Amino acid sequence: MLDPIYYLYPSLPALVRTAPPPLGFDEFLRQVRQFLPSKAVQILQDATLFQDQPRPARLTVLNRWYAREHAVRNELAVLRARHKGIDPRRYLRSVAKDHEAVAIAREAFEIESPIKAADYLDQRRWDFLDGLEVGQDFNLERLAIYLLRLRLLQRRGPHDPVEGEQWLGNCLKRTEELTRSAIHEYGEIIDNNQS
Repeated sequence: MLDPIYYLYPSLPALVRTAPPPLGFDEFLRQVRQFLPSKAVQILQDATLFQDQPRPARLTVLNRWYAREHAVRNELAVLRARHKGIDPRRYLRSVAKDHEAVAIAREAFEIESPIKAADYLDQRRWDFLDGLEVGQDFNLERLAIYLLRLRLLQRRGPHDPVEGEQWLGNCLKRTEELTRSAIHEYGEIIDNNQS
């Protein structure tokens, strides 16, 4: 009997870097749950585009992806810090140096338009995923690559204006709460100093 991924993977819609995502993350997981055991689903569910801190993942392709992302982001941090005249060490993550990642970051840093720089980085990310896909059969690693591509498309795709408005409202509300708290604390400090 064939691995269920042989049936699942071909049933997923094709992902095109310049097109909107043909399905959402929840729909992807719904389809995956129909074919894979819960342990495999959890691995995919836990896969993100970026990690705050480097930590091992349960799939080789994810470890390679995270290593590349950290290397690119480290080099971007160094370039931005130098540009601002500050020490970059506090922004760096402990990862191996990747000379291709350094070149990618330097090229992106030279692009004046932030939107064009982000698009360039996403193109290079897509190319890296193409390289990771070479030699992969219909397996969990290949599904993880599909998921990373889907997440890239969702991140760069059109955003829901209602969700955006809610997000902005939450940010403004939180800013207002923090401002009130700071003013209150500042007032207490002044009152204590005057006593």
